[in-house]
Amino acid sequence: EACLGQGWYLANDMQFFLIAPIFIVLLFGKPLIGLIGTVGATMCSAITAAVITAYYHLGPASNADSNQDEFWLLYNKPWIRISPYLVGILGAGSTGNGREDHCGVKALPEWLKVMCATPIWAVTAAVQYGVVFGLYDDVQGVMEHQKSASEIDSVSYQSLAKIAWSLSLTVQILLCQCGLGGFINSLLSWSGWQILSRLTYSVFLLH
Repeated sequence: EACLGQGWYLANDMQFFLIAPIFIVLLFGKPLIGLIGTVGATMCSAITAAVITAYYHLGPASNADSNQDEFWLLYNKPWIRISPYLVGILGAGSTGNGREDHCGVKALPEWLKVMCATPIWAVTAAVQYGVVFGLYDDVQGVMEHQKSASEIDSVSYQSLAKIAWSLSLTVQILLCQCGLGGFINSLLSWSGWQILSRLTYSVFLLH
């Protein structure tokens, strides 16, 4: 029995930490093999989530599902939750030296940087908005009428939401690394976030 209800998350993180070197070594030593392996593992995770969701007729999320088995079948399983971690590894391998000249945009005029970056920021932000708020109607349906979402919505969300969120976030980080973050990069680079991030993680562990 776990002494903390959220302890399962630490177990997940530790497993990801232990297997991450496999993907990292491949990505830097054998880039093509590493890319295929990392993308393949991400796709396997998504397919597994889709199959389990369809087979057990689960909803798109725990708070949008009248079947509470979703937590034990999907939510806390490392092979389901690893996809954002793998996307992050791919993103880290793409950052290079973290300088603007790595992306070839340093010499571009500011107006062109804005023209190039704005649509990408808009699309990634829209994807993140959809991931967070897209289940509103389904959550209301479960809370008010005990009516679960359609199977297509459930399978799509369970298999793609984590990848969509992490991929959007990775693209935004790369934009900042390449000098296309503008005021958003300045805001996110504020040193005060370091203190707040440690505090919020501590609260998560002890709440």
